[in-house]
Amino acid sequence: MIKDPTRSRTVLYALPSDFAGWRTTGRASVPASGRPVLRGGSGKSALSSPAAAAPLLFDQLVLSVNASVKGAGSLRAEVSVLQKKWSPWFAMAELRGAEGSSVPSRPLPQGEVGQDLLKLTRKAAAFRLRFVFSGPAGSRAELVLAAVCLTDVSLPYSAAALDRGPYAGAFSLKVKPVSQMRLTHPRCKDMCSPVSASMALSAIGLPTEPLRQAAAARDRAADIYGNWTLNARAASLSGAAAWYTRFNTFAEAEAVLRRGLPLAASLTFGPGELRGSPLKKGTRGHFVLIKGFDARGNAVCNDPAVKTGRAERTYRREEFARAWFRNKFGAAYIIVRDPAVFAAVAAPVESLYSSPAFTPAQKKKRIESQLLMNEAVRPLSRSRGWTRVEALEQPHKSGPYRGPSGCYAGFVRSASLRADPLPPPNYCVAAKSAAAVCGGERLSLSIGTRFYAAPAGKGRLRAWLAGGRLTPVKRADCVPFPPAEKSEAALRRSILAAARQFLGDRYFWGGRSHHGPDCSGLVSLACRTRGLDLPRNADDQRRLSPSRRWRDLLPGDLIFSSPRGRPREIDHVMFYTGGGRLLEATGESGDVREIPFVKKFGGLPAAGAVKAVFGGKTVYFAGLRPRGRRV
Repeated sequence: MIKDPTRSRTVLYALPSDFAGWRTTGRASVPASGRPVLRGGSGKSALSSPAAAAPLLFDQLVLSVNASVKGAGSLRAEVSVLQKKWSPWFAMAELRGAEGSSVPSRPLPQGEVGQDLLKLTRKAAAFRLRFVFSGPAGSRAELVLAAVCLTDVSLPYSAAALDRGPYAGAFSLKVKPVSQMRLTHPRCKDMCSPVSASMALSAIGLPTEPLRQAAAARDRAADIYGNWTLNARAASLSGAAAWYTRFNTFAEAEAVLRRGLPLAASLTFGPGELRGSPLKKGTRGHFVLIKGFDARGNAVCNDPAVKTGRAERTYRREEFARAWFRNKFGAAYIIVRDPAVFAAVAAPVESLYSSPAFTPAQKKKRIESQLLMNEAVRPLSRSRGWTRVEALEQPHKSGPYRGPSGCYAGFVRSASLRADPLPPPNYCVAAKSAAAVCGGERLSLSIGTRFYAAPAGKGRLRAWLAGGRLTPVKRADCVPFPPAEKSEAALRRSILAAARQFLGDRYFWGGRSHHGPDCSGLVSLACRTRGLDLPRNADDQRRLSPSRRWRDLLPGDLIFSSPRGRPREIDHVMFYTGGGRLLEATGESGDVREIPFVKKFGGLPAAGAVKAVFGGKTVYFAGLRPRGRRV
């Protein structure tokens, strides 16, 4: 069995709601819908995060901070970790204006900070952050983002790191190469990190002069240009959001690249270990910009160490993996205009409302749909604890709740969202629910929940959940994604088996989870487990389902109906299960049931009919979309 490649996980505080529970002292404040602010004056202002359970035991930590500091003040970023008890505060960086520095420190029994890296003497299970601001009246600091990258360096390197997941073929971003060796600066050879970051900034439309990026990233205390914390902060001064992370697989990294975001990646290799590199003698640390892969999966990079000749280099896949994943734990900067592009649902089930809902009556009236853990959303606006989002995995072709990308839009609780660059999913919950535990909190993951996971032994998977979390899940409750059915008939049987798990459960208007479905929620959930992404509501599902004659219906095909006298308004969908029977979630009986067609409609259609009328209702017969087709 290939070992789990997960050795690192990054916890990101990037949305305004992420700072809602933080404590303030002095002249620090956290506005209801804004970013934390620390103001100068007599004494100090401080901002402290709640203690956070780590997704994995860790013995290394890197902290990234995006903050603006105005006036003659300084912002100190600190971290404390829980081993047997809480450690003293480790100072990770000091920020002033457009510059910063590491904080010289002495080793402690718990560990020590080496400029940008906290190395612990024993593994820790939790962490907490503190930001302390001091400066004259009128000075201030605004915290925009914090990212905590955690690593267990005792875990072995796994060949699974080479996996590209669902991606294949050649793929490369257009990024203009820059050579650090051609810069007019006596220390240009030391500037691979800021030069790679400047290329990434230019690629997202925020062009920055390499020497300017280097000046802002320079560690004034250590007199180096390679401080990870300060390079990320320097990139944020150009208008981006930037943080240090450690990738575990090529698939995880490619998920970010496919968003148009090249990665500044840190490598270590010896002589001859990375063929084609301009650094013939190897290096203890060097940054390149990853911008894609060739047809064989080799890494396509801009290498800033190239002095003459072609700056684009393609490095052999296995050699690059050793230099990056094995030797440097996949270290890289993610640089993006807005981290909200990585927004995902971080609750097991979150309801989507037409407008904010507070009372049970409002929730019942205003619910439009439900979102599952890890579902991607696009935040559209925020107000008083609510965020209007577009549910990017729920297509919606028409109606008042259609978002700008053609998906369902509505309101969710802001606290249910986190920004997290999740790897592409390779498993989906197929049981009605799957038990999970994160940081001592018990969760019930709904059928249809997709996630990345690796085998964890004893019949379990270690699943990635939004918000920087990892959790064990029973493998028997999940199926591989994409699904492994070998035939169309097996696919249809699996879809119906997923739907039949709800038999006898209550009908729930707007439901799309294990708590109870409505008619289209049942259909979309059952198909979702087998890789078919149908639209959310019945009308959209009918619009994209090919008509089929009654006699040609196969188990798993769909039956639609309209209200009396309004044949074009589809308001109900059912599965055809074979033998003249159907499976539905219906308000008629208030539950999920399987009954004969004739019992529901009072008759049978003609064998060659593609639609029929019963009691004033028009009923339509349609085929299930072909396997693997996204709609």
